[in-house]
Amino acid sequence: MIAFLAPMSLLTTAVLLALAAGQRGPPFDPSRWRLDMLDEFDGNSLNTSLWTAKTGIHTSQEGEWYLPENVAVHGGRLTLTAKVSADPRKTGGLNYTSGWVDSKDNWAALGGRFEASCGFFIGAGGRSRGLWPAYWLMPQGGSCWPVSGEIDVMESLGGCHTGGMKTCGEQESHWDLHYSKTGACNNDGSIGNFTKPIPLSRHGNLFNESLSTFGVNYDVPGDQMTFYVNETVVGVHSGFNELVDKLHPWYHILNYAVGGPWGGFPDAETVFPTRMECDWVRHFSPQG
Repeated sequence: MIAFLAPMSLLTTAVLLALAAGQRGPPFDPSRWRLDMLDEFDGNSLNTSLWTAKTGIHTSQEGEWYLPENVAVHGGRLTLTAKVSADPRKTGGLNYTSGWVDSKDNWAALGGRFEASCGFFIGAGGRSRGLWPAYWLMPQGGSCWPVSGEIDVMESLGGCHTGGMKTCGEQESHWDLHYSKTGACNNDGSIGNFTKPIPLSRHGNLFNESLSTFGVNYDVPGDQMTFYVNETVVGVHSGFNELVDKLHPWYHILNYAVGGPWGGFPDAETVFPTRMECDWVRHFSPQG
């Protein structure tokens, strides 16, 4: 069903060079890992012992107001729906509503393999401009942002921006890491995108009602992260431990943002409602 990548600490130099070129890595060896968190979104309601649905705004100058009613579990999937606000006066003056869930204060892990199987579904005949689905990790008990860091496993943008899109409305996926250059709050020295932005067309169009696996293997003792989409490694980074104030466990965030300065805002061809769906979220810890 899903193929995985072995931890970077187990790879030879030759394999590292192959992965750097965007090739597939060796298969996942389950004997080396312990599955210690899994939500397959069975049933008809969010598991509130694991997830919290957000209410309100985020701080990236986006255009959505998050509402728990835009979060649903049905048919074995988590669905986050972005809509046009029926009354912006009731949604913080913002023109859109959407869904956000996170495992803050419920579940977190220091390192290991963090993964989510997700897909994105735009309206019939519409483009994805202004849509910003993401799967990312934040430090539990961390200091002010971004002193303790941020790990963006997947941010997917539809719009016009300076990150390398060939066509306005073309969807691109990125992985990113954030830290503070000076140790001060709100000083974002992003070290993401060491590789070029990753057009989703390299891994199949995620806007054709299909799912893909987005993941990061964070080898904390080796201070190395490996980012992957399905079977393909899309980025490797070393040295993150030295850039944050201390090591914290990381919790999951899944959200479907609308608008913002990076990818721009929806236009007349962006059809609402639109959905981000996830089949499962899981975490493995290394054994031995």
